[in-house]
Amino acid sequence: MANDHGTCPYLGLEFDSSVRLSYADSGHSCFALPQKGQIRPDLEHQTRFCLVSSFPACPNFQTAEKGDRAPEPASPPAKESSSVPWWQLALWAIALLAAIGVVWRLTDVLAQPDTASQDTQPVTQDTTPVPGDETPADWPTPDPAYVAAAIVDDQSPTPEPMPQTTPKLLADETLVSLVPEQGAVGWVGSQQANGSNLGDSYLHAGIVQGEIFYGILQFDLSRLKRGAPVRQAALLLTGLDDKRLNMNGNGSWQARWLDPEINERWSRQAFQDFHNATILQSLLPAVGPTELSPLVPNKFVFNDDQVRSLEQAIYDESYLVAFRLDGPLTTSSWTDEDGNLRDEDLFSWDSGYGPATRGNSPVLQLVMGSAPATPPAVPTRDLIVVTSTPTPENVLTVAAQLHTATAIAVTTGTPTPTPRAMVTATPTPVNEATARADRFFLGLPLVITETPTPANVLTATMIAMLQTAEAFTTGTPTPLPEGYIMATPTPTFVVITNTPTAQSARELLDRTIIEATRTATAGPPTEIPVGVATATPTPTGTPLPLNQTTVEARILLQTVEALTIGTWTPTPTATWTPTATPSPTPAADGTSQPTVVVPEEPESLTVPIPEPTRVPLGSTLGTVAGKLLFLSDRLGETRIFAIDSDCVYSPEGCGNVQADPLVQETAYILARDQQSLDIGGSRRVIVQLDARGVPQLAVVELDSHDSNAITSLEGAAYDPAWSPVDDLIVFVSNDPGNDEIFTIAADGSGETRLTNVAAFDKHPTWSPDGQTIVFYSDRAGDRRQLWVMNADGSQQRNISNNQFNDWDPIWVE
Repeated sequence: MANDHGTCPYLGLEFDSSVRLSYADSGHSCFALPQKGQIRPDLEHQTRFCLVSSFPACPNFQTAEKGDRAPEPASPPAKESSSVPWWQLALWAIALLAAIGVVWRLTDVLAQPDTASQDTQPVTQDTTPVPGDETPADWPTPDPAYVAAAIVDDQSPTPEPMPQTTPKLLADETLVSLVPEQGAVGWVGSQQANGSNLGDSYLHAGIVQGEIFYGILQFDLSRLKRGAPVRQAALLLTGLDDKRLNMNGNGSWQARWLDPEINERWSRQAFQDFHNATILQSLLPAVGPTELSPLVPNKFVFNDDQVRSLEQAIYDESYLVAFRLDGPLTTSSWTDEDGNLRDEDLFSWDSGYGPATRGNSPVLQLVMGSAPATPPAVPTRDLIVVTSTPTPENVLTVAAQLHTATAIAVTTGTPTPTPRAMVTATPTPVNEATARADRFFLGLPLVITETPTPANVLTATMIAMLQTAEAFTTGTPTPLPEGYIMATPTPTFVVITNTPTAQSARELLDRTIIEATRTATAGPPTEIPVGVATATPTPTGTPLPLNQTTVEARILLQTVEALTIGTWTPTPTATWTPTATPSPTPAADGTSQPTVVVPEEPESLTVPIPEPTRVPLGSTLGTVAGKLLFLSDRLGETRIFAIDSDCVYSPEGCGNVQADPLVQETAYILARDQQSLDIGGSRRVIVQLDARGVPQLAVVELDSHDSNAITSLEGAAYDPAWSPVDDLIVFVSNDPGNDEIFTIAADGSGETRLTNVAAFDKHPTWSPDGQTIVFYSDRAGDRRQLWVMNADGSQQRNISNNQFNDWDPIWVE
């Protein structure tokens, strides 16, 4: 707003003196003129002196001199009376005493050992040692846009700022401060099934009545120059709210640097995604409740290895870095000042956005060296060139390829997913279909030939069967786009007679063998050209078999057809078919003729439905039968591994056992799906939301689709697995305040808690004999490890014992 008679003429923003606000703000420069010294007023001072018409009474107000940044007021303020009242003299005396106290305090501060900086701006010193350094790292006073000045009244004392020091920058060094965007900072809670709270004012971290909260923030490093060395780095956060903080508790808060995978679909990630995210680094220090307070900054410092990792991320153009703010996962009840019993331990930092912010955004501060004159070359990325799979000659070839792919998937696993960095070498179109597809993708009109009308019923039936096969193998046809061109050629008819009907099933089998041999040696037959007219005899109905020999011949014929072209399409509904009973009777000429007896159509038909059965996966999964499958990052990325289950029962565990990575994930997926079925395969345990939107367990009857809820906890219930030997179900719930493992009967009775530690225990899986349960836990600190216990929860022990993350175990039956 433009300046008027009622505000101080030096109330412009520090970064733009032409902009002045009508309310107190930490960005106001006020009377802090460059040649007058860096005296920075707090918000209370601005409210009392700078934003009112009596601003000349401000003890620090100075008349603008030539060259001052702030403009002169539009008109002089109202003149004061020449006579000075006694109360004004008293105020001046109080102000003089306050000024003497300030000067004494500044003298005491300047007498401290740190004499490197001549800046009179309030400075602080962080005494938190950086790992690997012998002396504490020196850091600047954060930018006033990020450090709040207290807004207090007469009853609220102003909090004292944390001590910091001005950085000792070398000649070629620059201090860079990065602030996250509004859509990159917020929080997530464990009772939210989907989404996050990005753009909110608070960065919650801790626990409230069993619900876990994480603060999440993401920084973009793309404006930094590649090749410039990073000398120091730190994450600065400013407190916003401590109403739910247990000041007498022993909780700790820490900043975690997450794996870059979490940056994909950042705005769509939910609590479970951030909870399970891989932690690359943990920034020090871990702060306690005594170090947390509103308007007080906290600094998390990068050690030397973390600084090098940050520098490498900039060099590799991996510009997005994400952090998770962790608080305590458990709490004990405490009483607040009003005598209320509280079951929570949560602190909130300022996000810099939203209605409740005090304008103190999180800051990633970096001390950068000079960038090289010539930027370094962009690292070469490996590209995988994938050639197109040749188009199958016909539907039979497609079906054969599908059967081969199915066999490979069952024996060795599904194909490795196509990597991200992939280019496809597109060959010259080998047929008309490929050429039409190319024209479609280039935006050119399609040239489509007209499909000839079937010459007879058999041809129409054959075309329908062919389209059914194509829909089953390659999908339904794509609808015609707009703007296609119809090319109708003049057909040149070629009359083709049918192959003479085989006189016996043996002759048909011989022809089949001859054709298969010819195809194997000389290639497939030449395709029938366009415009073919087939001489087809008038179809007749299938005659009833006259004797047992004819019945056996038809069975043999159907066997040959099933082996060569596949089985018939099943009848879609239950139908009644008359059955002929051969009964030879003598004819007039002495020969035997059959008497066909057609039974009456029954009133109803009963189609037997086979009863589903839980089939042991070991019979179909080959080499992984009886093994323990799990996810791990021991190869630098998330992969599926398999270990022999013998080590589970060994006192030494599986830490030194060779774990084999699986090429395909089919076995893992099938085994994971099998865990939710009961012994007979007729029921499945699922996770569904109750009326409050909280996940709970339910048992579904597969034949009737009836479901019955078996849990009704205050917290969420998930990760169920059905015992392979009885009706007991193991699952995970955060009802106690953190993730713990329970068992419950399929009818909802006998709920039993198996684990009870100050860590999360998740994803249980049964042994094939139902006597042992394997799960994963973070009891080892910042790593996820595999643990084992008896079915009653006894004898819990770590079987991973390594420096990697192992999680989500599945025991193959």
